[in-house]
Amino acid sequence: MSEHTNGILSINRRKLLARLGGAAIAAPTVLRSACAQSPGKVVIASDSGLAQKAQTEVFFKPFTKETGIEVDVRSVLSLAQKKAMAETGKIEVDIVNHRGMDVTLMAKNKWLEPIDYSRFRKEDRDAIQPTDMTEYGFAVWYWAEVMAYRTDVFGKDVFPADWTQFWDLKKFPGSRSLGDPSYSFSLEFALLADGVPADKLYPLDIDRALASFTKIRDSVVAWWGKSAAQPAQLINDKEINLCAVAHTRIKEVVDSGAPVAVNWNRGMLYQAFYSVMKGAPNKDNAMKLMAYVARPENQADHARYLPSGPTNSKAYSMLDDKVARSLPTFPENRARMFVKNDAWWASENASGKTNRETVIDKWEAWKLKA
Repeated sequence: MSEHTNGILSINRRKLLARLGGAAIAAPTVLRSACAQSPGKVVIASDSGLAQKAQTEVFFKPFTKETGIEVDVRSVLSLAQKKAMAETGKIEVDIVNHRGMDVTLMAKNKWLEPIDYSRFRKEDRDAIQPTDMTEYGFAVWYWAEVMAYRTDVFGKDVFPADWTQFWDLKKFPGSRSLGDPSYSFSLEFALLADGVPADKLYPLDIDRALASFTKIRDSVVAWWGKSAAQPAQLINDKEINLCAVAHTRIKEVVDSGAPVAVNWNRGMLYQAFYSVMKGAPNKDNAMKLMAYVARPENQADHARYLPSGPTNSKAYSMLDDKVARSLPTFPENRARMFVKNDAWWASENASGKTNRETVIDKWEAWKLKA
């Protein structure tokens, strides 16, 4: 969720704000219609920082202008906060913007309302893949964890073609950075490097993945987690030659003119969902807002503000070709990647723990080994 919240795409953002007549927003924010008789409101916990501003400018303000419905914008909620609301029945938000693992866990506990996709226009439903319209979560955009490399070290035409070659220390020497598995990053890449096909990754073989990490552990100088900007900064400063990194972060480095390139092959796609809280006081307006967000012109504007991948495929016909090709759900890029199976990470195993909890336990033990 937060991997792209602090990206600075100042030129695109200024142009978009000028077109929309918008200004920077402080959270929480209430967007009010000029109508004397307001048709109500909707409350959304929609991330923070630049991500919240992007949604406010391209989704919430125009929605209020068109419908008169006020949008009360709150900061992102933790799973514990959402759980407390659901269990006490004190529902303070209608829509939550969150990751797939939270959707799975909350749906299992019956803390979410089914989404009424009949509110979406037929042309939008037809342009959005079924995997992005789940019963309890509408995937509004994507970000991706991808490979990046220094072109002045390996050359523009000689670079790791896949994760197996990323693991090849002889052919592609030098320091690397990978995501910390305790944040649910990189484990899939370790298995791909060890020969597991992308369509056979799940259920993940955790022990095999850790054994794969062992092969390159001495060359990994940073396991990034909370600080998603770290690998982009390291490769920009030439402290590493290769990394796994959020596409939103590395795009800034590439756009700055640094000798760094992206390889989308077998990148991992992450969905950012909107869900409706069970018992949401403004459920009807929540459904209306999600239907509005599903429109291609709105998703295209969001991609101009942030390098997010639209889920409505028609948005791409509204984007400049250079911008479109830099996004993870651009057809050619999406075809080369796979979607992270958040349901597996959130599922409980025989131990009674979630798979993510098991990964964390084994990862911490692995780090202590010599």
